[in-house]
Amino acid sequence: MIKQHNECLNSVINTMNEIIPMITLSIGLNKQIIENITKPNDMQEILSVIPNITQLQTWINYLHERQQLISTKYAEMIDNFEKNNNLLTHGIELLAKSIETYNGSLKDKESIRKMINEWNTRTCISDINTKWKKERPTHTTNTNLTIILFNVECLNTHTDDVDLILSKHAPHLCLLTGVGKATEKMPVFPGYTAITQAGTNSFGGKAVMYQKSLNCKVVEKETNFILCEVETTNAHILIGVVYVPPGTLPPFQIFNKCKNRQFFIFGDFNAKHTTCGCSKNNTSGIHLFDWLEATGNDLILPTSSTSKRSNAIIDFGITDSSQGWRSQVLNEAASDHWPIIFDAPFAIDNSITYKQTNWPVFTFFLSNIHQYWNSLVQFIQTNKELQITLATTTNLLGQNGKQTSTGLPQISLPT
Repeated sequence: MIKQHNECLNSVINTMNEIIPMITLSIGLNKQIIENITKPNDMQEILSVIPNITQLQTWINYLHERQQLISTKYAEMIDNFEKNNNLLTHGIELLAKSIETYNGSLKDKESIRKMINEWNTRTCISDINTKWKKERPTHTTNTNLTIILFNVECLNTHTDDVDLILSKHAPHLCLLTGVGKATEKMPVFPGYTAITQAGTNSFGGKAVMYQKSLNCKVVEKETNFILCEVETTNAHILIGVVYVPPGTLPPFQIFNKCKNRQFFIFGDFNAKHTTCGCSKNNTSGIHLFDWLEATGNDLILPTSSTSKRSNAIIDFGITDSSQGWRSQVLNEAASDHWPIIFDAPFAIDNSITYKQTNWPVFTFFLSNIHQYWNSLVQFIQTNKELQITLATTTNLLGQNGKQTSTGLPQISLPT
């Protein structure tokens, strides 16, 4: 299409370059003819200017032909621009409407919406192919263990929130409290395995979700508590999640089993203490801080409030040592608790990843841009143009596959 536009424009420009000098000469000839005719009744004088008049008529005829050619090329160019504009406008409207009909998760819709925006603002298809190109990792790298702690206040009503958080931050571990009835039938989150434990009330229920590449095994499960052993590059550590119902004390008898081990237990302790930004202490908070002082253990405390209803820090971790830990409260999700992401001082081996394609998103996007390719066919005039279009289309299919894929860490084979 662009090539045809260029050809039309070049034809118009070349024609203009031809006729402008002729117009100039014609004006000059007209002037000469007028100047040479001094005696209108003198036949000899009239005959002497006839060659000039004949030449002028030839040029006028040529200019008329060129003017018709310009009009034809201009009409072709306008027609091409209108077709292109209609094609793009139709594509934008079609894609904008179609996304609302997609029957998928909020995360998938966000992915499609992003792809649509990039499609509609493209300079050309090759630009999209370059933008969507993703390189496959070629070597192994180490990254710090990352953990997200989130009180979801009923997972069944906040599945999309968790899905988006996992997709955006890709933590190695996601510790959920307030899971509720979802412990009976845990939603599936791609790339993660879940360990669940029911709670004593509707606000209880916990889950430990870990990436499938991570070596993680259950050490202990009690009501309102899960403890797992996680293998890092240089050490095996204990990571747990706990929920302490209001009016009860933390399960110190379980915590004490972690003595002389590297342990990190996160959760909703329902422990109020002025150290955590609370206006006053409660029984659970007093007992927890007494236990920390007696055992020499420590807190992994976020630097800002984790509750949307107060300035209190009510979600945190306890550990034998908080050295090297960092945290950030994420202003995301619709729960009454903010999610917190923790960065641990333990390395995790990230092996070469496999690509998992989201086929529903892949096919949905292609099904909504096929009219563009159908319309493009009418502009293909040569075999070379056909080959270029086929190559571009094939490349787009590959890049679309990469754009709708996520990396899954390589799963270690059993020994």
